[in-house]
Amino acid sequence: MQETQTRPGPTMRVTIAVLSVIVAVALGLRLAYVDPGVHLTGDAVGYLRYAMSAAMQGALPADYAPANNGFPAFMSLFLSGDLHADMLAQRLATVSLSALTVIPIYSIARRFLPAWPALVAPAIFAVEPSIAWSAQMGLLEAPFALLVTSALACFLSGDRRVALLAFPLLSAATLVRGEGNIVLIAFFIFYAARFRSRRTVLELLLALLVASLILAPMISYRVDVNGTDAIFDRTFDAAGGRLLGIPGAATPVDPGDAGPQLGAGWEPRPNNLLMLGELVLLPVMLLVPYGLYRTFKMEARHATVSMLFLLMILVSIMVMSYGWFISRYLFWMVPLSCVLAAFAVWRLSCCHRRRDLAALAVTGVIVASSVALMEERPDYGPTMQWYEINGMVLETVGTSLALQETRPLLYPLILDDDGLPERAETVFGHSSHRWQCGYPDSDCSETPARMDVAVRAFHSSKYTHIIVDGSEERTSHLLIDAFNDPGSYPYLTKVYDSTDHGFTYQVKVFEIDHGLLPPP
Repeated sequence: MQETQTRPGPTMRVTIAVLSVIVAVALGLRLAYVDPGVHLTGDAVGYLRYAMSAAMQGALPADYAPANNGFPAFMSLFLSGDLHADMLAQRLATVSLSALTVIPIYSIARRFLPAWPALVAPAIFAVEPSIAWSAQMGLLEAPFALLVTSALACFLSGDRRVALLAFPLLSAATLVRGEGNIVLIAFFIFYAARFRSRRTVLELLLALLVASLILAPMISYRVDVNGTDAIFDRTFDAAGGRLLGIPGAATPVDPGDAGPQLGAGWEPRPNNLLMLGELVLLPVMLLVPYGLYRTFKMEARHATVSMLFLLMILVSIMVMSYGWFISRYLFWMVPLSCVLAAFAVWRLSCCHRRRDLAALAVTGVIVASSVALMEERPDYGPTMQWYEINGMVLETVGTSLALQETRPLLYPLILDDDGLPERAETVFGHSSHRWQCGYPDSDCSETPARMDVAVRAFHSSKYTHIIVDGSEERTSHLLIDAFNDPGSYPYLTKVYDSTDHGFTYQVKVFEIDHGLLPPP
């Protein structure tokens, strides 16, 4: 099909102005999710603690490091030591980095599209609700996506000197998340394929030297502290343990953490592909395959670009198909998806007589989908109440919910003689909820028939308290029964009930009287 006549594009000033508006919209939408009264949860808490320790010590801690400590190490340069202020600083940093990602997205889109259609790609990213929500959580996906997207924008530049900047950017991305090394290795291969000359060997040696200088100090530090670099070890684990079933391929990252047992190999999990709905909007998902097809046709003479796109997508699908998958691990692919979707919108609009109207209609559907999903705000109530409940439990039983400090909701716990908490599903079995034991569809234990048998059996320990909420999704039927009908268990005495203190999030603490346990 013959191309329609190209219209004059916007001037540089207009482009900068429109991009600035898109950045402002992206920043505003992400800030709308930020509630300063809500604590960080999940992995973000561990990153913040590490960054605060580094800030107070003036050096990286010598006794512990999270597997991906590059971003926390960077954040330690800006923290004040005030917990709430530092929490907000970490969230604002990830929000800002996510908003700035629209700039390299436009640069990539401009490689394939005229100026006006290229602005559709950053606009889609700006209003993408999953990205906006994830950005304010203080996690690593925002800086990782910015670095990888910037590296791809540099690589696609026609200037070899600019293309070489991709390697230090990807080296920094590898420090943020270990899987960046896969993309880094791929870029070495595709750079050699794209720029074929005698200079290329010297340029790649220089790039390798720069990457080594960036990675080596942190790798050495991680090996000293954790016994693993959490970069290449993880790549071998994924390739050898998960895919090929090589015994002993898995290496624990944190001391004392057995980690997933990968030695027998992980079976493919096609259900993970269904979680793509959490990754990008449905209209974007539907447009990506056509955009990729048109990219292949357009880049027929420059196969390295198309193959690089295809490789990144195939690696993403492989990650989703095996083992434990959380959709945010692939948020770094959303910028590329937005570019491909924008390319598809442009090509489809070119087939219509009134292409401006067609492009506006498709873009409107995407924006409307974003706005509709953004109205589904999360309920912060249980998360905010949990921290107050945790303090009350500490006063009641003399222990903090140490295993719960990084989670927004309570997983049931059982305390031993020393007041140390242990995940209760290892004692009482687990619910039918597939995430209960940490890995999809795992069977971590068999549910005992009687609670007194469970209390006695596990490691022959003498447990003193049970801490549980009323969620049937996370709790075995034994604990739910005790939660709802404690009178049926005379050896359990309720010592704390969150509803007695006006909380809507229900948490109960039971003390175990071993003298009242029925005989074995």
